[in-house]
Amino acid sequence: GATLVGATLIGARADGITLTSFDLTGVNLTRANFAHTYMPHANLTDADLSESNFTNADLSMARAAGMHAGCANFRRAMANMLRAPNAFLEESYWKGANLVGADFTDANLASAELTDTMLRGANLTRAALNCADLRDADLTGANLTGADLTYANLTGAILTGAILTETIGAPIAIPA
Repeated sequence: GATLVGATLIGARADGITLTSFDLTGVNLTRANFAHTYMPHANLTDADLSESNFTNADLSMARAAGMHAGCANFRRAMANMLRAPNAFLEESYWKGANLVGADFTDANLASAELTDTMLRGANLTRAALNCADLRDADLTGANLTGADLTYANLTGAILTGAILTETIGAPIAIPA
């Protein structure tokens, strides 16, 4: 794949294109549009994707450690096996996204919109999920060890086999 390491592409439009194994390490893509973009195996390590649009994008198996994507839109994204430890994803929007097997270890997902997401087998160890909306999310087998669930909404969430040891805070709603 190609590389754009360290580039500044604020407001870029790349919707609907293919970027397989693309290296975007440290790139500033603030307010960029990647809707319907096919970019599996992309390297988004330390990239700034704040306020960007990834609606219906394919980010399967992307590497995104330390990525900044506050207020970014990942609605219905295919991001299974996404590797995003230590990512900053405050107020990001993931409704209906496929995040099966994703790694959000130590990630900040505070106030994130995660309704109807598939988080089966995801690693959310020590993730900040305070005030996150996880209504109807499928967290089957997910690891939430040490996660901050203060004021998280888990109404209708599926927690079968989820690991919830040492979680912090109390959610505002939990499944019956």
